[in-house]
Amino acid sequence: MSEVSRRAVVVEQWHCHAPPGTSRHPPQRKMSRSSNDDARPPRRSGDGPISEPNQSVLGAVPSQFLNTSFPSLLSDTGAPSSPRYQIGESIGSGGIGDVYRVYDRMGQRHLALKTLQRKFHRNGAAIDRFHREGLLTGTLQHPGIPPVYDHGTLEDGTPFFSMKLVEGQTLQQLIEARSLMANALIGLGRRDDAEHYLQATIELISSERGAKHKYALAAQKQLDALQAED
Repeated sequence: MSEVSRRAVVVEQWHCHAPPGTSRHPPQRKMSRSSNDDARPPRRSGDGPISEPNQSVLGAVPSQFLNTSFPSLLSDTGAPSSPRYQIGESIGSGGIGDVYRVYDRMGQRHLALKTLQRKFHRNGAAIDRFHREGLLTGTLQHPGIPPVYDHGTLEDGTPFFSMKLVEGQTLQQLIEARSLMANALIGLGRRDDAEHYLQATIELISSERGAKHKYALAAQKQLDALQAED
């Protein structure tokens, strides 16, 4: 029997047996409704059955991601994260890498951690280049090259390699200090000493970074201005 036919039989039986004074329409069955029904999105045809969240999915997510700010994962400038390395201040940046001062919880020592910048995380060529840099640097033995201790990929997907942390002045700090010294010598009337000091500074930068480096050019400009006054 179809639903329409069954409904017609129920109405007819109600008309025959309903007590006088009652409604001529059979009572409608009320559907139970919970307080959460209003918050549920409307069902669409083709939707699968609604089930409770699968707790095993959450169990498969690494714990460090549960407290991660996901907008930072989409950013091109966010600092990396790692259970092993406590990330500190940024101490350098350039090319495709960033360098951070970190504390190695496993080795219990302070290190320098070089990481691939986030904007290159989907660039296969940049990733390969970065890993080669870590491997090749680790094979070099020279007083002017910090030794590499470890390399690989952090838990958040960031390629890295860790190095000895070398304390001291950066090249920029050194040049700024030498520029101030040259100005001090000029102020004391020791122009010849200032010229020799600037010339030594230019030679130092040129030997390390090349004669066209911006710091070498800045020192040369200062020296030319001093000589033009003679």
